Amino acid sequence: MPMTRELVSSLTASAGLNGLAVLVTAIVQTAQDQLDLYHAIFILHLLAFLGISATPSGLYKWNNLRVGIASGSSVLGSLALICFSFYVWANAPTFGPQPECNSKVLYVILFFPVSATATWLRAVLIAGLGVLSLAFLIFLVLLPWLLYARKLFSDTYKSLPSDSGSVFVDEEDLNTKGIAVRLVSSVFGIITLEMTVKANNVDEEDVWSFGQILAVVLLFSSLNELLHFFLGLWRRVNK
Repeated sequence: MPMTRELVSSLTASAGLNGLAVLVTAIVQTAQDQLDLYHAIFILHLLAFLGISATPSGLYKWNNLRVGIASGSSVLGSLALICFSFYVWANAPTFGPQPECNSKVLYVILFFPVSATATWLRAVLIAGLGVLSLAFLIFLVLLPWLLYARKLFSDTYKSLPSDSGSVFVDEEDLNTKGIAVRLVSSVFGIITLEMTVKANNVDEEDVWSFGQILAVVLLFSSLNELLHFFLGLWRRVNK
């Protein structure tokens, strides 16, 4: 479904840009000692399923310059997120302008609230970040070879007769599975994020929380993409 793929691509690009903006804001606020541990953890959890990228959502023809800019910004953004995550969890007991409150901050792991300053939790998360950093480094080293192999595979695939394509994995099937995985992970992330807000009970019942405001703001760009998608669909149907 080309139109669905176009919509998913636009929503992914929009989410990635929002994630990059949130990360930059969080780093600046941390440097100014204005971001507390609760909101830092909230942002890290949000970015885990929001993603970070600077890929354009328009239907542009990709050339080497555009690929380089998009890839470079994604790599730098990912490195910044990993470094920021390391800093937050390594300094959790003393992080932010109110370190005396950090021991009261709860983080929901697999639907169970855990103290965000617990030594075992920080050790597990830092170890996981270490493994992720190593995997990311290996990926960067192998990236040129992977791009070259992808180009060879694409050229070979195009040169085959049309009835030989069955030996390859169906691209539409891969796209469908990828969308399903992203959807499930996003729903799980949103549920646990809301549980984290409820567990900390930081706001009165009639006051919007930081997370609710941020979610609504980030939702605007996705709603904008959906609006233009359905407007385009309506125009094509009525031609």
